[in-house]
Amino acid sequence: MMGYNKIILILLFCLFNVLTYSNKQNKELLIKEIQKEKDVLKKIDLMLSLSFSQTDTDSVSFFNQVEKIRTLSISNNYNRGIAEYYYLLGDFYYKKAKFKISNINYEKAISYFRISKNEKRIADAYTCIAVNFSELSMYSEAIEPYIKSEEIYYKLHDTTGLIQSYINIGASYNDIKLDKKGTTYLLKAVELATLVKDYESLAYCYSNLGIYAKKNKDYNKALEYYIKLEYFAEQTLNKYLSGIAYNHLTYLFLEKKEPYKAIQFAKKYSNLYKNSTDPLVKYQINILYGDADVAMGKNEEAILYLKKAFDIAKKINTGNLIINASNELAIAYKNLKYYDKAFYYKDLAYYIADSIFKVDNIKQITELETKYQTEKKEQEIEVLNKNKIVQKLEIEKKQKEIKQRNIIIFGIAILLIIIIGFSVVVYRTLQQKRKANKLLNQKNNEIQQKNEEILSQRDEIQAQRDEVILHRDKIASQQKKITDSILYASRIQNAVLPPLENINILLPEHFILFKPRDIVSGDFYWVQQIKNRTYIAVADCTGHGVPGAFMSMLGVAFLNEIITKFNNPTAGDILNQLRINVKRSLHQTGRIGEQKDGMDISLCVIDKDKNQLEFSGANNPLYIVSSK
Repeated sequence: MMGYNKIILILLFCLFNVLTYSNKQNKELLIKEIQKEKDVLKKIDLMLSLSFSQTDTDSVSFFNQVEKIRTLSISNNYNRGIAEYYYLLGDFYYKKAKFKISNINYEKAISYFRISKNEKRIADAYTCIAVNFSELSMYSEAIEPYIKSEEIYYKLHDTTGLIQSYINIGASYNDIKLDKKGTTYLLKAVELATLVKDYESLAYCYSNLGIYAKKNKDYNKALEYYIKLEYFAEQTLNKYLSGIAYNHLTYLFLEKKEPYKAIQFAKKYSNLYKNSTDPLVKYQINILYGDADVAMGKNEEAILYLKKAFDIAKKINTGNLIINASNELAIAYKNLKYYDKAFYYKDLAYYIADSIFKVDNIKQITELETKYQTEKKEQEIEVLNKNKIVQKLEIEKKQKEIKQRNIIIFGIAILLIIIIGFSVVVYRTLQQKRKANKLLNQKNNEIQQKNEEILSQRDEIQAQRDEVILHRDKIASQQKKITDSILYASRIQNAVLPPLENINILLPEHFILFKPRDIVSGDFYWVQQIKNRTYIAVADCTGHGVPGAFMSMLGVAFLNEIITKFNNPTAGDILNQLRINVKRSLHQTGRIGEQKDGMDISLCVIDKDKNQLEFSGANNPLYIVSSK
């Protein structure tokens, strides 16, 4: 079975989270704007915007474009343009799977973003560096840049960046087997994404949380998380996320040894991409069907799907997909006791994967040689540029020293003025204190007299307080007696409700949402069976608390009486008779001004012999929920 436990990182973040550049702009319009623009810095920004939309194009046209950006940015001392140039190269080499080279360029971008004090782009670059480490399976190294980006996003109050950081940090901790730390960060992301209603991020969170739970064999929790993933994928209309959900659910049920449920989600995945021509999607559809058929013992049918997957993997030259498909074919042939074919596919897959690996190495060496020559030229230009920066920094340093001297002289003058002024204030204050002391002696005598009056008033207040405490204790005692009585009434009311054991027998698939507002409730549910007819009712009585509870007890008693007294009553007959009994018991005649007590109720009768359901309701409707 294909290992689907790899944590989903938001890998596209560093490719598409660009400050001012949109790939959706019309390229022809951008080219015209670049030709018309006379301001050099604005022209560089437009060229950057065009280049971000060309990172997927051929290398020659891309490098021609970015070389112009670099040359213009250096000649105009435009640090932001130089920073974005290196960021572009980082994106380009990431897409080419040259992750180490990509990180070298992101690091250079950070150094120039620092000069231009662009904190947001520094955080973006750290995120991209961490993603590259993850691609290289250097999960421990990925955590530090993720945390750096998290700190910056937090300082900038960038909610979107912060959510993505939490998800990525959680995924990285899981990769290094620190699941508890990973879960903590993912739950942080869930809390923040829920607050801002970021449903796409919530889907990624629940995908990763489901993987943790499945890895720990907590299948119920994993199922809960995957269902939430499916829900939020549907909310965002994100086809990719829906596909992830169906994949997860397929492999979860296969691991739970429930292949017939697994095949349902495999079909959902297939229907989702029924018009897709993407070979990776077609590969995954065949793998899902093949794995499900193997689990159901349909090995011959599984082989047909798995051979298609194997052929697609060979065609697109993807080693890990070839190995996966061959392993599944080997299992299917082994189950059919075709051991020679099982061995053949196992051996052939490793041979092809090894061949692809060698070809990739040759390509990589060629590209690295080209990159070395390019880097050498860039370093020579960078040395010249650094000399300019050093000269500029020396001038700025001298200007700062002159400025600091002026500030010191100005500060000393101000300090002298403050000291003289302070001396004058102190002298005047001493004279005022002498006058104040005389007034204080007079006031002290007045205060002593008032203290004696306050002491006498205090005694009176204490006596009043004691009386209030006595009344409070009496009220608390009475309240306790009333509460104890109501609690006992609650036990009686709960005893009247049908036991859950009986309901589980009569209705194996059900749920009950019963949350009384007070200790005793004016709502009740009721289930009984006479012969092969099951009676179910849910009612909301008038009033809350004790009055409602009395009405609920009355309703349960009347319902029990009606179904035993009458032979096979219909749902309508039961409610009609219940109405008669309630009116008679409460002496209701319908006169104007008379108290109208009663209940809103829904009642169903399930006849298992006839396979029919009857419904009758009083101010309560019936909702039918179906999968079709």
